[in-house]
Amino acid sequence: AEVPYLVISGSVQYLSLKNFCVELFHPDHGTQDKNAIILQNFEPSPVMEIFLRHPRFELFLHYLRGNPMRDFDLRRAKTSKAKACVLLTNKYAPDPYSEDHRNILTGLSIKKFVS
Repeated sequence: AEVPYLVISGSVQYLSLKNFCVELFHPDHGTQDKNAIILQNFEPSPVMEIFLRHPRFELFLHYLRGNPMRDFDLRRAKTSKAKACVLLTNKYAPDPYSEDHRNILTGLSIKKFVS
């Protein structure tokens, strides 16, 4: 059977991803296998690379450089087969309106792609 996964995009910063993954992979949510694909426009930061190699998460997290607004990259991430798509936000963004605007457009792009 194929392992269910979700796609994570938006403003994926180390701390927000860490907090999200601690909750996502917490034993309270059952022992079912699940994976996550992180789709970002840029290479991971050094801190993010260390986190991605953490023994608790390295088998379940996959980082893919790509634009979540492009069908080509959404196809590479197999977004249409994902159980869910999660858009993280930077709650400390200097321009929260632009941050929200970007996430709304990303969400609409993903919705259009999977429809």
